[in-house]
Amino acid sequence: MSTTRVKDAGFLQQNIEKLVLAAGVLVLVLALFLFVFLNPFKVELGGQKYDSPQDAVDRLKAEDNKLEAGLANQKPLPETETPNFLEDYEKSLRAPVNSQAPVERLKVAGLTAGSMNPPRREPPQYVMVYPPTPEEVEYSFGTDVLDTEYATAAEYFELWGEQREPADFSMIIAAGDFDIWEWVSRLKGDAEESDTPKDNQIPIGIWSRRFGIAGVALLREEWDEQAQAWTNRQYVSALPGQSRVLPMDEAPTNPFEALQNIELMRQAQADIARPELPWLIDFVQASPPGGEDFLDGDSGFNEFGIEGELGRAEQQIKELEEKVEVLEERRQAEEERRRDREDRPGRPPRNNPRDDDFGGFDDGGGFDDGPSRDRPERRDPIQRRIDRLQEQIERLQPQAEKEREKREKEADRRREAEEARRAREALRRDRDSAFDFGDELGGLGGLGFDGVQVEEGAKVRVWAADPTMRPGKTYQYKLVVAVINPLYGVPRLESEQLAENQARAAIFPSAEEIDAMDWIGPVTVEPKAQFFFTSGGESRASLDIYRRHEGKMYKHRFDVSPGDPIGGLITVKNRDDDFDEPKDVDMGIGAVLIDITRRRDSTGNQVLTMIYMDEAGNLFERSQAEDANNPNKRVVDKQVKDGPDWPLRPEEDEDDFGGDGGFGPGFGPGLGPGGF
Repeated sequence: MSTTRVKDAGFLQQNIEKLVLAAGVLVLVLALFLFVFLNPFKVELGGQKYDSPQDAVDRLKAEDNKLEAGLANQKPLPETETPNFLEDYEKSLRAPVNSQAPVERLKVAGLTAGSMNPPRREPPQYVMVYPPTPEEVEYSFGTDVLDTEYATAAEYFELWGEQREPADFSMIIAAGDFDIWEWVSRLKGDAEESDTPKDNQIPIGIWSRRFGIAGVALLREEWDEQAQAWTNRQYVSALPGQSRVLPMDEAPTNPFEALQNIELMRQAQADIARPELPWLIDFVQASPPGGEDFLDGDSGFNEFGIEGELGRAEQQIKELEEKVEVLEERRQAEEERRRDREDRPGRPPRNNPRDDDFGGFDDGGGFDDGPSRDRPERRDPIQRRIDRLQEQIERLQPQAEKEREKREKEADRRREAEEARRAREALRRDRDSAFDFGDELGGLGGLGFDGVQVEEGAKVRVWAADPTMRPGKTYQYKLVVAVINPLYGVPRLESEQLAENQARAAIFPSAEEIDAMDWIGPVTVEPKAQFFFTSGGESRASLDIYRRHEGKMYKHRFDVSPGDPIGGLITVKNRDDDFDEPKDVDMGIGAVLIDITRRRDSTGNQVLTMIYMDEAGNLFERSQAEDANNPNKRVVDKQVKDGPDWPLRPEEDEDDFGGDGGFGPGFGPGLGPGGF
């Protein structure tokens, strides 16, 4: 049996009594420190420290007693009668709708009926300002032939109400200067004749966003021979494709759509002020008074600082190049048709003794085998037209280059102006006050706003045309410019003024200014046909009939007996072109000869007189003696002899077109007698 020795015991076993004694001493020291040196009952309430819970209760009770003593010493609140709001509300419901029931009891709370329902601020009513009338108005008037192969030909036929072949027509073109600086001055109230009160003046922030030309139109009156008075006053229809808005035209009333409409007009300023005039045969564009100065000149809309996508010269070059392509196709077709005729078997064509090449150059009646010293080679007429178009393109190229450079500079200027405008807007918002544009510009001599730049004294060349004139009629005209209504699309206006302007996109000059304008004319359109009783007997009358065909005046003498229609078909060579086939020209006047007799004139002499009836069944008389002395016969005889004259064409092209078939002379009042 083994035994355990003391030396083999561990440290814990050997010192257990000492360890227990030490722990007891430590607990005793800790308890002594906690209860002697520290207070374990201290508390903290609401940021205040208390030695014990009882101490906290005692101090809180003392504060409560102090508060109650203070409240006991205060004066009591006065009694106030509570308003009967329900009774007031019921009274207001029973009161008429258009009256305001007093709410007196609201005064006890410092409120009044006026503070609850402040008076409504009425929208402003501005004084309408009207634009000036054009200055230095001039016009061109005459006949011409529409280019039926041009894109707008069908629209002209629709405008005329008939398809003409050939498309001879009469037209007047009026042009003048519209003083846009005067228009600006009137809007600003700076014009000498302006009587617009400053308080009622349309603010620049409103009219500057609606500044521009809306339309150019001709006001027309027609002479009534029976009534001996001017009648049927109306504005002439727009040219096909012409951009314009007149005061009587419908316009959107929705504010957003109205602003879109305004923006479209502002972008089309050049086309509105100077619409494209008709294209005539031989691919020549009709010209306003002054020839090509305005069509090929500096016609970018500099006065407004508004440019189209292409300048006038660039646009013309584009159109002329398209016409060269059309002519090339026509020449190819003519060459194919000529080859088909040459390849077709049959007898050779009969020579005409009146032709320049009758008998040929071999003096033996054979065929012409080429040019000689006496007769140079005749150019293809289509090639002559192509050459003329190419010359016009070359002449326009320098101007087109200038327009491109100008457009680039204008784009830079607009960017700078837009940046400046944004800077001014930011400044205005910062200082929160009205912005006076005139003060900002100072002495710069111009007015700029919303991307538009107007120089002092600036004028815009404007024109309008009337191609709807009827044969034998006499007209007079006024050239009128409509501007964008400065109150169109403004949502906050006095009720009557809003109703008057919300659908009126454009305004004319005042009625007084339009009435004060001088009339253009009168101008008389030549009849479709004119005839004169030259000679005859009791059973026969010899009549000279004149009619314009493709611009050229033709004359033919007809012998007519009672019961016969007056006039008939004749065969002519169309416009002196080598490849054109002879065509028939209708010289009939739609009348029938009834009788030939002798009547005594005012001097008692017997004169030979013809009696005829028109298509409507009306009877007329014409004496041989009167027609022999009719001055109109000398006029039309001269037109037949001299060939056509072209007042509607550019002056530079007169020589080119004068000897190539021509398109007709200018004419004025006095052509009525002798016509039909």
